[in-house]
Amino acid sequence: MRTKLLSTERLMLHLLCCALWEREPDVHLFDASGTDWQGILDIARRHTVHGLVASRMKAVARELEAEDVVEQCWLTMLEVGRANSQLDSVLADVVKALGVAGERAVLMKGQGVARYYAEPSLRVCGDIDLYTGSHTYEVSQRLTELVEGVAFTDEGNTIKHRSGSLRDVPLELHRLIVTDRGHKSEKLENAWADKELFGPHTRFAQLAGCQVEVPGAIFDAVFVFLHFYRHFIHDGISLRQLCDWMRCLWVNREEIDNAELGRLLREFELLKPWQLIGAMAVEYLGMPQEAMPFYRKQRPGRTKALLRLLLDDSNFGSEKHRDFQAGMPKGRLAAKWYSVKHHSQFYIGRARLFPRPGIPQLLRYWLAGAMNKVRPNTAPSQEDEKSAAPSAQ
Repeated sequence: MRTKLLSTERLMLHLLCCALWEREPDVHLFDASGTDWQGILDIARRHTVHGLVASRMKAVARELEAEDVVEQCWLTMLEVGRANSQLDSVLADVVKALGVAGERAVLMKGQGVARYYAEPSLRVCGDIDLYTGSHTYEVSQRLTELVEGVAFTDEGNTIKHRSGSLRDVPLELHRLIVTDRGHKSEKLENAWADKELFGPHTRFAQLAGCQVEVPGAIFDAVFVFLHFYRHFIHDGISLRQLCDWMRCLWVNREEIDNAELGRLLREFELLKPWQLIGAMAVEYLGMPQEAMPFYRKQRPGRTKALLRLLLDDSNFGSEKHRDFQAGMPKGRLAAKWYSVKHHSQFYIGRARLFPRPGIPQLLRYWLAGAMNKVRPNTAPSQEDEKSAAPSAQ
């Protein structure tokens, strides 16, 4: 597996680190005409960090008098800012309606973690995730009655959450936080989440012009990690998810109870992956070592291999899925071999670094193929991959 970084990747990581930790970029690493500015932004966009990267690229381009690059960065930042403004307006309408209805909902991830950034408007936003527990269906009905344009679909109604949208912004009301980690892990994690989110540990933050209930520091630290680790094992993630986690740990570094955090990581069997991913974050993403709980230095080859896997990923595997479909050969046997090779490489890469979930996942995928469940003309859906995958521990 190739681990060496491309020049565009190195420069993108440099700009990202500068944006994350409020540092000035090294202008001497760039050249007005020789730097592949578009290539850097393309990688950043693939990893949904283009708002952050553009903010620091703009400073470099201005210093080098590359005015066309400065303009491109301004447009990128404006695009990300407008998307955040739209999502904020939807969040405000939903939160106010829930307040009128007397329904409790806790904002998870999203704009709740964006507040950990020095400039929240530069973080690329996605959807709105609200924890509503056992009252999810009732809350969705009340929102439909109180907010014009809210629509929930039967297809989006699962045991985990109820999905809908408002003004083109995806909205998820969560009954549970996880459903694909194996029965024991799911039971522990969902019980803990309900206690944390509907207990006394939440707080209120001023977001979107209103008071929004958000989780405590411990919940954010564990849940953000659990969420992206689960997706990394199953279908891939972008660097933005790691940035959320690092900023959460940094901003809450004096508030997080490390004894309680360690107890939860051990109980949920997350400590070893936390330490490997944490070491990579310190080594390559600028995370201050003193703010990374349970930091443990890893063999250089492991952190570099992990970084390579992450850079080859995209936002929840979306880009990789499109690349996979575009490269599908004609012919049933050729397509089946292409599919097996592609997905085997994906799972083997995970298994090398995280053998506990990775090896059984690889074996289950091969077993599914032997039972003729690997489709020759399409990539396995996310649900198919999850059904073939074990607990992402």
